[in-house]
Amino acid sequence: MDTSPRDAATRRIHQLAIAGGIFAALPLPITTAGLALIETRLAAYIAKTYQAPFSSREMAAIGAGLALGGRGLKYLARGASRRVPFPFGILIRAGIAAGTIEGLGHALIFFYESRGGAALPR
Repeated sequence: MDTSPRDAATRRIHQLAIAGGIFAALPLPITTAGLALIETRLAAYIAKTYQAPFSSREMAAIGAGLALGGRGLKYLARGASRRVPFPFGILIRAGIAAGTIEGLGHALIFFYESRGGAALPR
């Protein structure tokens, strides 16, 4: 089955958004690092899908940036989830994580498609 890069990337975005939402709902102290890893892998997959793979140095920079951004989102998610009753706080954290992954993925698709889907000059 021959699919477009957009279809393949969108399918992966949805899969990882579900995984990220489930992971964020777990009461673990490492959720920020795990979600940054999921987001970094998503960015690498989309770049590879559009024939513009990242170097290892670029991947490290992306991962570090997403980890720092994730700390801010975790702060917001915790603040929001503490203001509501127990089961709803988990849903808020999962929704923020899944929404962040969806937003990042679709922004990357837009970025690559706005450049014609071609590899970016280095």
